[in-house]
Amino acid sequence: VLTVLVGHTGLVRSLRWAGQDAQLLSCAEDGSVFTWTVPGGQRSCEVVLKQSCILDQVGTPPDAQDVYVIDEEKTVHQLSDSQVRYSLDLRVSVTAIALSLDGRLLFFGTKHGHLLSVCYPLDYT
Repeated sequence: VLTVLVGHTGLVRSLRWAGQDAQLLSCAEDGSVFTWTVPGGQRSCEVVLKQSCILDQVGTPPDAQDVYVIDEEKTVHQLSDSQVRYSLDLRVSVTAIALSLDGRLLFFGTKHGHLLSVCYPLDYT
């Protein structure tokens, strides 16, 4: 074991590399989303959603400036600078999230086998 990253108090549900593999994103059942620096293992950013939900998926655009998480209440949250910047109710249970290579669309896979797409970045109005 090279290092142990400590911080979550619930089951870790999702891990993703970001920032050209210089950062690792993690989210857990306790509602916490952390950004870790690699190497070193320091926590560089954190958001804890106080809702009664479990975070299921985490995704990030190539610049690693924003993080997107899906909770069990069918809502996507855009996180930036340790804050929730925007939340969007998708009205369907989401099983996967991906950003298009050109960075213009967010795609969501659903438990019913559908793919949803929304323009990126999310609209703040």
